Amino acid sequence: MTIISNTFETVPVVIIDQGRLTDEAALQELCEAIVEQAELAGRKNVVLDFELVEMIGSPSLRMLLRAKSKLQEKEAKLHLCGLRPTVAEVIHTTGFQQLFPIHENVEAAQQTIEPGRYPRPLAVVDHEVPATSI
Repeated sequence: MTIISNTFETVPVVIIDQGRLTDEAALQELCEAIVEQAELAGRKNVVLDFELVEMIGSPSLRMLLRAKSKLQEKEAKLHLCGLRPTVAEVIHTTGFQQLFPIHENVEAAQQTIEPGRYPRPLAVVDHEVPATSI
């Protein structure tokens, strides 16, 4: 598993590039990467992007709980995003959606974490507005 840690604007994001999260050693490495992102410059939020993950199981859930516990010690919060249907089902079946903020994607997480910094897009008008004369 390759773990990609990046900071989009000011929000640290950890991206997982593996379809299945089952290897205990790799999950420990992932947990450490999440905590490391929170430690950098005292970040209060870390986003974990599941977009490429197709399946999670008990080892993954335990890792999420460990990461949550370690981040709470640092007064930081772990946000989850990009959940595929199979991953979302596991998260909701286990009740983890009550433990972690869940977002559709990285951009939605950023807007929630720093709403003033990432304004929502304006509504799109799909018809012409007649010009008025002055």
